[in-house]
Amino acid sequence: MVQVKITGVKHFLNSIKPQLSEIVHSCLQDTIGTPENKKFQRFFPLEPENFFYPSDRTSQYTLIEIVMFEGV
Repeated sequence: MVQVKITGVKHFLNSIKPQLSEIVHSCLQDTIGTPENKKFQRFFPLEPENFFYPSDRTSQYTLIEIVMFEGV
């Protein structure tokens, strides 16, 4: 089973959410064979004042965390 957590600045993350969701799921299908109907993703769009990222990055900085564990 694969769980995906995606965190970023709200105004940017919301603008790419549908496309990013499909890209991430497609990559998981291609690399580890995740079934089409097993998409488990959580998006965390944060206000800029609640998301601290490195100073050499822009507000498009996005974290993608992928957790895999054995299961059905």
